[in-house]
Amino acid sequence: MTAMPSGAAKVVLHNAGSLIRVPELAGRVVDALARVQAAGGNDQELVECVSAILETCKPDKKITERLNAIMDGIAGTTFHSKLRRYVGMPEHVDMISESRRENREKELDALADAATDLNTLKPELGWLVTGGAVQGYRLGYDLAGKDPKWRSLPHIMGALEDAGDGGAGSFVGGYLRRVREKDAARWGAELDAVYDNERTRQLLPALVQQSGVTDESARRIMRGVRSGGLGCDAMRSVMNSNRVSAAVFAECVDLLAGHEDGAAAFMALELVYFRLRQGKGLPKDTAMRALLHDNVVNRTEEHIKTGIGEWEWEEIGSWLVRQYPDDGIRVLEAVVNGMDEATSLVAEAGKGPVMEEIVRARPAEAWSVLSRHTGPPTDRKARKLQKWLAGSAFDRGDGAMSSIPISEINAWVGEDDGARAAHVASFLPNNFGYIRGFLSRYGDRQGVQEALAANFADEGWHGSEVTHHQEKKKGVEGLMEGEKDPRIMSWLRFYARHLDDSIRRSSDREERGL
Repeated sequence: MTAMPSGAAKVVLHNAGSLIRVPELAGRVVDALARVQAAGGNDQELVECVSAILETCKPDKKITERLNAIMDGIAGTTFHSKLRRYVGMPEHVDMISESRRENREKELDALADAATDLNTLKPELGWLVTGGAVQGYRLGYDLAGKDPKWRSLPHIMGALEDAGDGGAGSFVGGYLRRVREKDAARWGAELDAVYDNERTRQLLPALVQQSGVTDESARRIMRGVRSGGLGCDAMRSVMNSNRVSAAVFAECVDLLAGHEDGAAAFMALELVYFRLRQGKGLPKDTAMRALLHDNVVNRTEEHIKTGIGEWEWEEIGSWLVRQYPDDGIRVLEAVVNGMDEATSLVAEAGKGPVMEEIVRARPAEAWSVLSRHTGPPTDRKARKLQKWLAGSAFDRGDGAMSSIPISEINAWVGEDDGARAAHVASFLPNNFGYIRGFLSRYGDRQGVQEALAANFADEGWHGSEVTHHQEKKKGVEGLMEGEKDPRIMSWLRFYARHLDDSIRRSSDREERGL
């Protein structure tokens, strides 16, 4: 049987599942798969391909026997070959059928038994302590369970040192997890030795994550970060642990929040987010420090483009506002003070929805903050806040402004003897029931009428522009029926004339096909 070029092997593996369903071709497909096995270099893909065929195609007995023979040939009979097959390939390649899963479990148990013989284990350690042993964790954990005096441990750690930058934490981490469960002092000593050795130091976070994140191991990571032996990325190893106490968790966040690396603040935010999702104790001050960190609130252009931290910020912010509504104003002030021309308040950016919750919970206090930044005069920050307060283009009645009592708006306008009326009219929500109290005071002012009409024209709709404006005009005419307030009536008449002009202009454009 001649060897098969790698390109041809990929073609066979890609098409085997469909071609083998043709009875006349099934035997030739198996021949081709056997040649792929003989050529080597595609073992994992071959296992996945044959497993899928056996499970989904249900070939006849003869073809099934030949395919199983290919699978057996890949696994081989030696410790070395079985190690590559069952520890070097991800678990999912054997998850297609119950029989395959059971066989995998049996083979892994047998490998752990065989590995207790140091003469068998030692030649393979150079590979087991690398990333090639993708399922090494299970073998390491089982081996340690069969090695109560830890006879293998010095040889494993020696191999890890020899691997240097090429080392990985899976196999060693699994072994050390069993050590932690039986002898915490020995486990801690091994972790200290890993950190003290320059060749293995960078593996400490992975080994902590694999063998167990506890208060003690988290503090080991923090000591390494503080001393500069480990970068702040090492703190990711404690990201998803629910075994860390609230006090140590707070230390982790404080360390990241105070770190000179600009990315550390976003890691602190992630830490808080995962803690929140776990339902564990989350100190308010710790969450607030991560949420309101300058680097997080005043994100760089790169962070804005990638969306980093947006989802976490919204989740944490919403939790804080619900749990501690009195602190919501602090969050609002931090966001507004940190706004610049790159800040977005749309739903995707996280901040807008949280700000809306704060406004709903503390409307008067929120307006006292927002009104200091909405103008006049109107700069870019003010314009962004105005658009957010007014609502989205397709629903101008749903803005955050509608949660603020109109009495607060009127009081603010009255502080300047009504001079602010035309200004605030430019971003009031298109909600007649809400603005009625405002119109009863200022609806007959020309500046207010013009600003409010221009405000309401800044909208979106579907379909004909003429029909859209005509429907709006009908709504205004309905409001005019029975209206007694002269100032409100003055505004309604003005707005009706404004809509008439819009109908004429849009009709002309539609007639010209524009």
